[in-house]
Amino acid sequence: MQSSEGAWCLLIKRFRDEHDNKHASCMRVSKDCFDDILSYIVDDIEKQDTKFREAIPPEQRLAVTPMYLSPCHSWKSLALLFRMDKSTTRGIVYEVCGAIWKNMYSKYLQTPSSAE
Repeated sequence: MQSSEGAWCLLIKRFRDEHDNKHASCMRVSKDCFDDILSYIVDDIEKQDTKFREAIPPEQRLAVTPMYLSPCHSWKSLALLFRMDKSTTRGIVYEVCGAIWKNMYSKYLQTPSSAE
């Protein structure tokens, strides 16, 4: 469920709209790079709303991942920051990392053509 009180709504979206340097500092990537990554993986991480809950938007799902991969956040701190359950946060990070690998590795990571 998307919270209007979590870091995504109160900080990160505002940084995206008003302060690209703060967005880059917080997300570890520029707004343009964030949007580029999102364009590769959006189909794999987008979820549908149900009668019981509103889906977490792909932008917010992606935002959780670089913050976890930085050395200063644990599952617990991210869950508190984004106002999500720890298991939801963990699932999002695993899913986003898998989507990044699936959709971007062939473009950015070339395998060697010989044993040398």
